[in-house]
Formats: sequence, C-alpha cells, structure tokens
Amino acid sequence: MSETAISACIWLLFVFFCTASGSALTFVISNKSALRFFPYLSGFAVGVMLSASVWSLLIPAIESSNFTGAMKLFEANVGFLLGAAFMIAVCRITSRDNCVSAPLKNERTSFSRLFTAITMHNIPEGLAVGFAFGAVRSGAIGVASAVAVAFGIGVQNIPEGSAISLTARKFLPKKKAFAFGALSGIVEPIAGLLGFAEATGVLLPYLMAFSAGAMVFASVSDLLPEALASGKIKTAVGVALGFLLMMSLDVALG
Repeated sequence: MSETAISACIWLLFVFFCTASGSALTFVISNKSALRFFPYLSGFAVGVMLSASVWSLLIPAIESSNFTGAMKLFEANVGFLLGAAFMIAVCRITSRDNCVSAPLKNERTSFSRLFTAITMHNIPEGLAVGFAFGAVRSGAIGVASAVAVAFGIGVQNIPEGSAISLTARKFLPKKKAFAFGALSGIVEPIAGLLGFAEATGVLLPYLMAFSAGAMVFASVSDLLPEALASGKIKTAVGVALGFLLMMSLDVALG
C-alpha cells in the first residue's frame, strides 16, 4: 500500500472519529449547554469548509485543468454545479427543505429523517476526502491541501454527530443515542475509499470541483441557517476564525 493510500485511510478514520466524538457529547453535556455551544462550533465548521473548498479544491481544480485560457474554468464550473446538484438531490430524497434542521428542536417523529439526511450527505463528504487524496496521488495538489479538506469535513462532523445523539437522547438511552450518531458517519470512510480509487486522470478537476460544490452547499444549507438562528454574532465569529485558520494552514503548509 502506498504512503498516500495509508494517509487517506488515516484521515478517513479521523473524519469518522470526529462524528463519533460529536455523538459522545451526549454523555457530557445537556441540551441547554449544547445550544450555547452550537453557534460557535457550527460557524467554525462552516468557515473551515468554505476555506478548504476554495484553497484546497477549487483553485487546484482550475490549475490542473486540461484546458487553456478562459476554458480553464469549465471543469471547475461543471464539477461545482454537479456537486451542488447532488446535494440538492439528497435533500429532495430525504424530503426536507433544509437537509439538517436544528439538532435540538426535532421530535421523535422526525428523528429518522434527520438520521437519514445526515447519513446520506456524509457520502459526498467522504468522497471529497477520497478525491482529495486521489489528487495527491496524481500530483495535482499537495498533501497539506488534502489534509485541509479532511480536517474541514471532520470539524463539520462534530455538530452533526451531536445533532443525532442529542436528538435521540430524548427517547433512547445515552449509549443507543451515541451509537446512532456514530453510525451516521460510517459511510464516509467507505465512500472515501471509493473516491480515492476513482480519482485519476482527466476526471480530477471535475471531481475536486464536485467536492467543493458539495461542501459549500452542505455548509450553507445545513449548518449556517440554524447556527445563525442560535446566535448571529457567535456564528460570524466562528465562521471568520474557521476560514482564516484553514486558509493560513493551507497556504503555509501547501
């Protein structure tokens, strides 16, 4: 197994661990405490993912284009729109106007939809990590950029894991609530390995841009609205810190 493949596996496990860590919050915090903490963490996750989408995926997709001149934007545009369209389809399939609603305001009757929605949109996020490390293998981007993508998605998974477990805790024992939260993230390593295997050749610019489109859509539609509803200033602070941190890491290490 190549060094890049090993790195991909490690970071895919990290992404899953973040989901499990978010789910484990059900053992240590109350719903009321989570409401105070949620805007900062969600805003930070949005900032990290937006920054990673630009610096680690979109810009490398344009730079590695198979075209020249103005057409260098073609693959990035197509891939980005396909990624966003895919996430829209996921939301439609789960029959939710917002793919992930406020984690602490759902009743038991909507829990299955929440679980399904988060699990399904974890698939393109796992693909994004796999595509990123596939791009490293092909020399399109540096390993720091792929790590930035994995880190961004991992941070974003923490509030998602907690969303499921804290919701399930209303009608399930804590251990079962944790299990549901962690289980929602198991699809990411699987999708990531598939993405890593397929991320080759002329498809790379499309795949990286696809990942960026999916990440931007997930950030703006899933996390941002509810975070803002819980606290605009807290969310804005989190977004700014997350974006600046990820941009600095990507530029400094890339």
